[in-house]
Amino acid sequence: MRNQLSKQGQVIDSSLFFTPTPLIGQYNYTIATVVNNSVDRFRNYFTINKGKKHGLEEGQGVINGFGVVGRIKSVSENFAVGYSALHSKLMISAIIEENKTLCTANWNGTDPKKINLEYIPRHVKLKKGMKIVTSGFNAVFPPGVKIGEISEISIREDATFYEVEVDLSVNFQSLDFVYVIGNALQQEQDSIQNLNPIIND
Repeated sequence: MRNQLSKQGQVIDSSLFFTPTPLIGQYNYTIATVVNNSVDRFRNYFTINKGKKHGLEEGQGVINGFGVVGRIKSVSENFAVGYSALHSKLMISAIIEENKTLCTANWNGTDPKKINLEYIPRHVKLKKGMKIVTSGFNAVFPPGVKIGEISEISIREDATFYEVEVDLSVNFQSLDFVYVIGNALQQEQDSIQNLNPIIND
């Protein structure tokens, strides 16, 4: 069904579906079952029952019907291990859906139901309940896949950026079925971005 939707060339209403498929023919989805999963470590991983012979590759994004799950770390013929979003080293490019502010979602290693946002400047207007989704600014996740909603906001007087906590849309304590995202244009996008690195003034 997801593969058919991805070929229709329309954005699925994110109020009804948490994982829109907006680009014609660019993304395909491989369904898999989670056979192992951790949530109580500083760097958590999950294992799924699909691998190389099913077309899976290292670096692919993983989602479920509620939002972002993680990214494939390694693959064998029949299985794959992924970095969970509950992994302190996994940075997820995100935006605040309401005002399109770019930020980064990263887990701080404490609560498996929450994730933190980084690099939101203090001039941005924030409020609880704002939806956080993937930005689509890399080749891993399509734009608009839900990450969660803002639950806590604070900022120190001398700070440049907010401290923001987000309630995750995915329940990592009960993962079952997931979708591994194949991006037909990933190699091309990575190649052109590597040829044109960002220059810091």
